[in-house]
Amino acid sequence: MRPVSAVVSALSAEARRLVGTDADWKVVGRVFGTELPKAEIDAGPRSCIVVQSAGGGGVGRGARSYLPWRVIRVNIRSYAETPDDADALDYRVYDYMTGFHGLVYMNHQTILRDAVMSGGPLPQRDPDIRWPFVLSVYDVSASPTE
Repeated sequence: MRPVSAVVSALSAEARRLVGTDADWKVVGRVFGTELPKAEIDAGPRSCIVVQSAGGGGVGRGARSYLPWRVIRVNIRSYAETPDDADALDYRVYDYMTGFHGLVYMNHQTILRDAVMSGGPLPQRDPDIRWPFVLSVYDVSASPTE
């Protein structure tokens, strides 16, 4: 599993875990890799998360190591119906991304060790679909287990 797919899986699992709680992200089934699917765009603005590879990474802690860790950079866009809702979702994503300590195993194929915010949050509006979103960038330490 590629590191971006592992981040998508980790965020999806956390969203499922929080269903029905006060901290519910309300994005179950709507955490995507690379871009929003057309069917999601057609459904109108609603809470969802998109994870994509970002330029950079490979610097800072763990980048020059003999261990099989790779530091990757990912953009995480938190979409919602309103700018305030997008901001609230971004804060929940931030809490999760910067809060896991130790190792998180995703499908026993990729290990996510930790994540550090490296940019953002930056509130924006998608120029094509006009949905509000907040962009945050993370450096993630990951290692394939294959």
